[in-house]
Amino acid sequence: MLNLPISNIIENFFKYLIIIFPAALIIGPAPTDIIMTILALFILIHAIYYRQFYYFNNILFKAIFLFYIFLIFSSFMSTNILHSLESSIFYIRFALFAACLAYFLDKYKNLETWFFSCLIFCVLFVSFDGFIQYFNGKNIFGFINEHNNRISGVFKDELILGSYVSRLLPLCLYFLSYKYGNSNIIFSITIFSIIVFDTLVFLSGERSAFLYLLITTIGVIFLTQKLRIIRIISIIISIVIITSVSLVDSGLKNRMIDNTLKQFTTSTDHIDLEKKFYLFSEEHNDHYISAFRMFKDSPIYGHGPKMFRKLCMDDKYKTIWGCSTHPHNTYMQLLSETGLVGFLSIFFLFLL
Repeated sequence: MLNLPISNIIENFFKYLIIIFPAALIIGPAPTDIIMTILALFILIHAIYYRQFYYFNNILFKAIFLFYIFLIFSSFMSTNILHSLESSIFYIRFALFAACLAYFLDKYKNLETWFFSCLIFCVLFVSFDGFIQYFNGKNIFGFINEHNNRISGVFKDELILGSYVSRLLPLCLYFLSYKYGNSNIIFSITIFSIIVFDTLVFLSGERSAFLYLLITTIGVIFLTQKLRIIRIISIIISIVIITSVSLVDSGLKNRMIDNTLKQFTTSTDHIDLEKKFYLFSEEHNDHYISAFRMFKDSPIYGHGPKMFRKLCMDDKYKTIWGCSTHPHNTYMQLLSETGLVGFLSIFFLFLL
């Protein structure tokens, strides 16, 4: 009889970890990774102790597990095994984390509602806090905006405000429309929320986040039915607002629009005045060239996870601006570090 209350207390603790996960993302990578690891260990221990492997016995988990085994293999084939294993050996925690979420969402039907409440509150909070910093120069915590044409809000020195909002927007859309979107009030709230998110991502000055937002918008319009009208209405209003902001804030317009278009053809090498086309910018273009050279050198299983940063200065792969911690493109990183096997595994998983 004593085991049941203790078990409930333990599971309630893990439930709350899931609920506050969107807030942990705001605090930083450390608490996020700690929560993810704790939940991954819970489902693993729970499955072994009770011999319940239901959430591991499906094609998605098996596919990710096979990909994980391949990553380990690729690390052992790399020129710096220990460095590569730092990235690959703990990759399985993502699959275990997903299995843990499935377990709790199935067992506790009200967990979705609590998680959604925390999610939408966090995204709206960081959005309105970003607006405050944009107009006042500092947010509600007193964090001063020290970056030209950029705002960071609650993230202080990290310029990831737009990324946080744009990447959680699809999840917000799912909950707002598919789970709770059966009334005119929710319909109106959804449109208002999306307009707020769209505008904030633009104001953040994060071009990659804004591009991600546009890609998500295209996907929603062409691949969904229930969300299509909502997204069309919201994007039209957002475009009007963003256009108005651009006319007033020339600095933001210069960064988000003018400089972006200019970087497609402008070289950072002042000696080379010839107009060329670059993917996003010359720096990005050089990253992709370095990554592609690595891929050609080891096309099947790549050079190993986390190895781009170690090899990008090698004469065989080196370009003027091509060396960084990663090539700034997920698929180019997959090709260079995991070859065709890793790239096609993820590509077909996403298609599925």
